[in-house]
Amino acid sequence: MALVPATILVLEGVDLRTEAQAVEAEIVAVREDLETEAERPCCDEEEEPARDYRDELALAVAKVGVNEAGWRMPADVALIYQTTRGRDRRPRTTAERLEWLTRHSSCVLTDRPLREGEERTNCIWTRFLSDSDAEPENFPEIAVWQNYVRRWQQVRTFARQLVEGRSRMRPCSETPYSWGGPMDHARALRLGMRPLNCRDPRTGTPTLNDGFVPVDDPS
Repeated sequence: MALVPATILVLEGVDLRTEAQAVEAEIVAVREDLETEAERPCCDEEEEPARDYRDELALAVAKVGVNEAGWRMPADVALIYQTTRGRDRRPRTTAERLEWLTRHSSCVLTDRPLREGEERTNCIWTRFLSDSDAEPENFPEIAVWQNYVRRWQQVRTFARQLVEGRSRMRPCSETPYSWGGPMDHARALRLGMRPLNCRDPRTGTPTLNDGFVPVDDPS
């Protein structure tokens, strides 16, 4: 078969070699587009919704509230939730609040081994409280759990109201850095903290625990 001279491929100002190359390039581009389209998820697929941490945070606040203040101190539950906000200008997200509280109250909110002395605290049973009326493991034998079921329901309900914004109780004049009971005051002062004298806004009664902030905190 005779080779066609290159000059014959140029007719009326059209270079057939150039056109062939252009067509070939277009075919390659179409193939690449098809391959890319095939790799994309189908337009009907829905993105996985963001995880909602409100249930977990409400239960955590309720458990820590009972651990720190017993069954009938809603202002202390509100103090704990207020503390989870953090003292930065931007409030923590729900997930960040839960993460902070879990670190702060790991005795209650994790299954880590109890440290020396913790086996004599409420942690031995409050860590087993659940979002149900079930009796927690290690609940004191001298107490009758059925007498506390209603109280536990009320604490969980109030914690849920706080997390959902249906209750805006703020026992402290500013967001605490942490909290502590009367036995913690002297140590807090030694560490350069100042008490906030938090109170139940409904009655003016001091909370069982008080909030603390660093003396030199500019927030």
